[in-house]
Amino acid sequence: MDWDTVKMIAERYREQILSLPGVVGISTGIRRESGEAQPCIKVYLSKPVERGKLEDQRIPWELEGIPVDAVVTGEIIAFDDHS
Repeated sequence: MDWDTVKMIAERYREQILSLPGVVGISTGIRRESGEAQPCIKVYLSKPVERGKLEDQRIPWELEGIPVDAVVTGEIIAFDDHS
């Protein structure tokens, strides 16, 4: 799958994913599976959450055939640059 398609699919679901409990971010990235790099959608979480169907308010395992990786990062806080 090409990167433009992966980015388009991630953007299509961005708002819905960001509205889920525990989600602090979303991006596209690379997943290594069996030694091969493959594009994926990364969902960043404040804490571990149960995975399942998006319509059940869960982090899905894939979106339109694109794998979804759940990455627990903790809270992400943006700081102002006062320099």
